[in-house]
Amino acid sequence: MKYAMKIWAFGTLVFLSVYFPMAVYVRDHAKVPDPAVMQGPFKQFMKTHLYVWYDRERDVQGADSAEDPKRSKLRLFEDQTELGPAHSSANDIIAHGRGRFVHWSDTIQFSTSDNSDPNTNGRVYRIER
Repeated sequence: MKYAMKIWAFGTLVFLSVYFPMAVYVRDHAKVPDPAVMQGPFKQFMKTHLYVWYDRERDVQGADSAEDPKRSKLRLFEDQTELGPAHSSANDIIAHGRGRFVHWSDTIQFSTSDNSDPNTNGRVYRIER
């Protein structure tokens, strides 16, 4: 019986000495996606400056609409720089770009600050509500 208890205690000690360091490592190094980060790919509209991101998982009640074209409180960031102006028309985004965007229904239609392709420019796009 004493021998069985020693084996059990030794097995428990080995398990805990492996389990806890692994648990701490996974906790500190696991990549959990940030829900505020817009994950590509972004759809380009007819080879223009306008890119579309579909946000099907969020509530669209706060989006701009024909009845209330400035309803959205959404803010869009490229890395640490806030983009804008918000509530821009699709025509303005296409014609001028330079960070203009609109939160419309379940999409964010936007352009990058330098009119580059957000799929390849290496920048991170995130939203704040």
